[in-house]
Amino acid sequence: MTAKDVIWTIVIGVFVAVYVTWRLHGMVEAERAACPFPHPAPTTEERTPAMWLFCKSGFFSAVAHLDKPGAILLRARFRGDLERLCAAHGLDPATIAETPEADYRFRMELPRADWARVAAEEAAAIDYPNFKAAVHDGTPRDAAYLGAWCALRAGQDRAH
Repeated sequence: MTAKDVIWTIVIGVFVAVYVTWRLHGMVEAERAACPFPHPAPTTEERTPAMWLFCKSGFFSAVAHLDKPGAILLRARFRGDLERLCAAHGLDPATIAETPEADYRFRMELPRADWARVAAEEAAAIDYPNFKAAVHDGTPRDAAYLGAWCALRAGQDRAH
């Protein structure tokens, strides 16, 4: 391979990387625009370490508590998800707060160590070969899980 070939390979590689990044950004922005709910992109200052957990107990968004460094703010769309989690892991359901004005209507605070234990116990309790079948119950939560699965599948198909 000549020096000229190497340079053209690098130029083409950079072009492809820029193009792919541009296309992916466009897809994300299109998805953001298509969502009927307000969800502005967080600023750098607003970003906190976060995770989503889909499990038989429910769907949870766990984020670092902004005011309490040793705590996790565990958020859910359905009160029943947090109630199931509390029942399964010996947590106090009286600590569940309802915040109708917030993105996630239900939330509770947990020490980081408790959240790590709960997440590990949920992982250890996996006893199903198919997650969708394990959580299928005909409720609005079931429909929401299927909607999330469909949206993520569509994203996968567009990306590949």
